Amino acid sequence: MCPEEESNTQTLWDMTKGILGLASEKCTLGPHGKACENGGRATGTLGQCKCKCPKMTAGNNCEIQIAIGRPFGKVISTTRECPLLHVQDTNNNNNNKCSGGWSRSPPGLSWNMTLASIFKTLAIGVEETMIQSAIDEYIMQGVAEHTSVASFNRVSLQLMAFGAPAFLLHATMSAAQDEITHAQLMFGFAEKISDLLIKKNLLQYPNNFPFPNNSVSIGTKADVVRETLVEGVLGETSAAVRLCVRSRTTSNEYLRHLLARVSHDESRHAALAWRTISWAINDEEKETPRQAAEQWLNHMIETRAASTSLMMDGSMKDVDSGMFGLLPTEYVAGLSDMVMNEVVIPWLRQMLHFNFKNDWRNFTKEDLPFPSGLVGECVKQIVTAMRVME
Repeated sequence: MCPEEESNTQTLWDMTKGILGLASEKCTLGPHGKACENGGRATGTLGQCKCKCPKMTAGNNCEIQIAIGRPFGKVISTTRECPLLHVQDTNNNNNNKCSGGWSRSPPGLSWNMTLASIFKTLAIGVEETMIQSAIDEYIMQGVAEHTSVASFNRVSLQLMAFGAPAFLLHATMSAAQDEITHAQLMFGFAEKISDLLIKKNLLQYPNNFPFPNNSVSIGTKADVVRETLVEGVLGETSAAVRLCVRSRTTSNEYLRHLLARVSHDESRHAALAWRTISWAINDEEKETPRQAAEQWLNHMIETRAASTSLMMDGSMKDVDSGMFGLLPTEYVAGLSDMVMNEVVIPWLRQMLHFNFKNDWRNFTKEDLPFPSGLVGECVKQIVTAMRVME
């Protein structure tokens, strides 16, 4: 076919659109005729609909939240800009006043000039655009962790409203403390990466958290179940596994320890979410919480059946998170799908089979299914954390 002929050739869909007058009709839904989730926006024209996903989300319809920590619905913390100093100067009082101390390294993960020198050696030849992209990623992860502080504090109020046992409240408030440290680690590492830039810019740090309507909604116990399934069971389980995989596949020794520490904490948070669901659905007075869990499970089964994310095996043998410990977006989405299909769905289905208040012990003693290889090893961290909970 000649180039001239090829340029004039129309597809069957193009001709159909012309006949029906749909050539310029914009999409209002994403792929598969489903709405874009988590703040995603439908783009394209009919027949080629896509979802433009905001940061920290992935999937065809932005259905996968890839934030670390526990989300607060669709609300995230705001940020402020502060002057960026060299890492060795970050104890400067003016800078700390602006950043609010959100970049301090906790005990056991101190940063020194030797580590900074090694980091700069690793970065030789790395383009500044890639460095800036890594800075942006860690700022977003810091924002996600800062948001988690609000999320866990809201959960503690909800648990109190519904007469939760003391151990759940204790674990929930402890998790909020963990998230403060995690936020400091992420913003702190963004600072460390930014020291690789020749031209120093402003850096973002947490500001106020925009609570909807300046209040905290308690909702019903069924609402708590739905929120915990999305933000905790799915969000924290996926986050714990991703962090673990990142810690095992990065070439940066300092970052390996940092991500391993956070992944162990997030594994405990994931276990807490599962324990909270177990407590909520075994309420003898009402069936509504259990029904909410069953409905969510059915919705997830239908959603995952339509997913076209990257298929992978649990070995992750071809994955390299590099010197910045960041996974490619397609692997993030594929890994989240694997966790949903091979962990969350079968575990929740198994949990819903039990009927008594002491079922947590029975549930955790079961041979819970999980993926093979590296992903399976990371999931085992969550199982271990579950088995030591009351």
